[in-house]
Amino acid sequence: MSSTKTSSSKKSKETKETKEPKETKETKETKETKKSKDKKITDITEETNTETMENHSIWYGRLKKNPGDAKFFKEFLTDLSVRFLDEDGFNDILKCYWGKSSEELDDLLKSQNKREKKVKDKFTPENLVKPKNAKNLFSKDFVAECKTKEIKFSLKGLSDAWNALTETQKNKYIKAAAKEKQEYLKQYELSKNEAIKNGSLSADKPKGPTTPFFRYLADNREKIKQQLIDDGETEDLNTKVPTKGGELWKVLPAKIKEPYELAYKTEKDKYSVLLEEWKLKETSRLKKLEGKTEDVKVEESGDKNTASVDEETSEPVVEKAAKSKSKKSASVETPTAEVEKPVKAKAEKAEKATKAKKVEKVVAKKVNLTEDEDEEDDEE
Repeated sequence: MSSTKTSSSKKSKETKETKEPKETKETKETKETKKSKDKKITDITEETNTETMENHSIWYGRLKKNPGDAKFFKEFLTDLSVRFLDEDGFNDILKCYWGKSSEELDDLLKSQNKREKKVKDKFTPENLVKPKNAKNLFSKDFVAECKTKEIKFSLKGLSDAWNALTETQKNKYIKAAAKEKQEYLKQYELSKNEAIKNGSLSADKPKGPTTPFFRYLADNREKIKQQLIDDGETEDLNTKVPTKGGELWKVLPAKIKEPYELAYKTEKDKYSVLLEEWKLKETSRLKKLEGKTEDVKVEESGDKNTASVDEETSEPVVEKAAKSKSKKSASVETPTAEVEKPVKAKAEKAEKATKAKKVEKVVAKKVNLTEDEDEEDDEE
């Protein structure tokens, strides 16, 4: 009996020993295959990450959404290139962080500068509250109703109550809102004209002439749109119409182009006159605002300013008055004062020349008066 027990125990041990290494081999093989698969996946993800980084770069989205950051990035990169980097280093950093050409970055910054200028030049009158829309006017009555009925106010309740109103009930608030807006616009124009008169605000710069192509596009937009639809184009028509119009404009005969070009020329001639007048007004306004020279007289005619410059002399009005007084009292003056006159006159002339130069520099910095920019703004 004992011999049979020992033999059976030995067999069981052998079977256990034989089973165990088989399991370990299988587990090792599965682990190795898993590792290799994981490695392949990580390699693929790294490759895709590098590809996307090359296409979009690290900060592309951030710089695109926040052009202010893009402005700082460009300034910082240019400063680095001047101090430490060569051309290759500049391009490598640009590729890593921006991912596209420097021209595209410049275009982004140019559009941002225009946006900033529009915000800066926008007139915001003081002590003038913006008008409310119909729903806002209704909200006052709804809040009062909630207080009387002791109901908790909520935005959902407000929107539900507004939607529950009939057309006649809504028209009451719509008319009141329109009246309030009309009154606001009237007060806005009055305060704007007042600001232009007293010189604290620049008059509206004349709009540049519309180019021949954009005149042609305005006349033929619907035709081009219909042509694209007939060709099977139904998406992004707002962007496709100008490109198609550009193609048609290139092959257009000179006779058909002629009226558009003549209209542009006549408008440009008028614009150049208006621009010169605006330049004169703006220059005189800035000079007056600086308070350094008073040789510019600004006459008011209606709502707009008309500036007239004293062309005879560039001397301040106060100095002219002082000279006229000195001429009257010349008979009373002593001979020594007459001898000192030429020396004083030379010193005054030198002082005036330096003042005039300073004022010209200030005006040149503050007023950007180029026709090319106006034409670019109009084309956009």
